Amino acid sequence: METGINSFLINISLIFLFMSLTLYVMRTVLPIQPTSPLFVRFWFGVSNGLTAILLTINSIELGDARIDLRLIPIALSATFAGPFGAIVTLSLIFIGRTTLHGMSAPFVESLQSLEPRKPTPLGVG
Repeated sequence: METGINSFLINISLIFLFMSLTLYVMRTVLPIQPTSPLFVRFWFGVSNGLTAILLTINSIELGDARIDLRLIPIALSATFAGPFGAIVTLSLIFIGRTTLHGMSAPFVESLQSLEPRKPTPLGVG
C-alpha cells in the first residue's frame, strides 16, 4: 500500500512539474486557449504528451491492476488547447506506448477489422 501512495505522489509531482515548466516556457503567449495560434497549441500538446508518456512509464501497480494517470494531461490539453492540442497529445501517447510496450494482440486484431470491404448491392448479403 505504501508503494502505491508513493507512486501516486510521484505521478502528481510529474504533472505539476511539467505543467509548471510548460507554462513558464510559454509565459509570453499566455493565456493558452483554443483560439491561440496553432504553434502554441501544438507545443502545449507535445508537452502534455511527454507528460503522459512519463506517467505511463511510472504507472501505479496495485496487485494485478496497473493504474496510470495519463488521462489528466489529455484533459488539460483538451481544455486549454482544444481539439488540436488533444489530438497532438493522443498521437504522442500512441507513439510512446507502441514504442515502449509494442502492439498487443487485441489492438492488432482491431486494426485488421478496419480493412476496407468491397461494397455489396442492396438486398444482397
